[in-house]
Amino acid sequence: IVVDAQQGTPIAGAKVRLTGSEGGIIGEVETGADGGFSLGPVPGAEGHVEVQARCYVDLSTSVSAGRQVQLPLTHRPTRMVRG
Repeated sequence: IVVDAQQGTPIAGAKVRLTGSEGGIIGEVETGADGGFSLGPVPGAEGHVEVQARCYVDLSTSVSAGRQVQLPLTHRPTRMVRG
């Protein structure tokens, strides 16, 4: 599940990419309204996940096969323009 790191709320529409330990892409999906997604199977014991969502800092981390993970994303700093 992909969540907002500060509020713990789910992030819908985040792009999630799973690659195997050899580097090949296993799959890519977008999270649902509940922040959930399902990808796999992961060959071997570990895979690598990359997550992107609008207004958030990209996340890249390793995951263990067969385990549910919570992926917290941090808000990207905003730049204000005033006139």
